[in-house]
Amino acid sequence: MRIVLCCAGGLSTTMLMNSMKDTVHNSAKLNDADFDFIAIPIDILQSEADNCDVLVLGPQVAHKLRFLMLLLIKKHMEKWMGQLS
Repeated sequence: MRIVLCCAGGLSTTMLMNSMKDTVHNSAKLNDADFDFIAIPIDILQSEADNCDVLVLGPQVAHKLRFLMLLLIKKHMEKWMGQLS
C-alpha cells in the first residue's frame, strides 16, 4: 500500500511518516514490505496522485482541498474512461 503524506513543504508530514513507519515496523500484525510511505510538498502532488492508495493532507494545505478533489476526480475519470474504450 502506497501512502502519500502531503503538506506545504513536506517537513511536518515527514515526522508523521516516520511515526507511521515505526508503528508498522513494531506491529506484530503488519509487514513493512506491504507499505510504502512518502512525504511530499503540495507542489509535486500532481505527479504522485496517480501512484497512491492513500493520500493524507496536512492542515497547512486544507485551503487546497477542493482543488485537489477536483484534480483527483478528473485523473480517475480519465483512467476509467480509458478502460472503457
